[in-house]
Amino acid sequence: MIYPSDFEQKIGFDRIRRQISERCSMRAAEEMLSRRTFMTSRPEIAAAVEACDQMRCIVSFETEFPSEEFVDTDG
Repeated sequence: MIYPSDFEQKIGFDRIRRQISERCSMRAAEEMLSRRTFMTSRPEIAAAVEACDQMRCIVSFETEFPSEEFVDTDG
């Protein structure tokens, strides 16, 4: 499916991307986010949802997992 060039702005995805970017503590994460495009592939979406669910479980149930203040090693 082909989307118009301003599709992300029309659905507010650009605002979501900006809000996430403001929470990134590492430059590499911001760069990866800026390259992320709207997903249309069912397997790609399923893999991303699974990864998010795994991270949610880790952060929710693993009290020793460091979830804040990551150091940007790229300098």
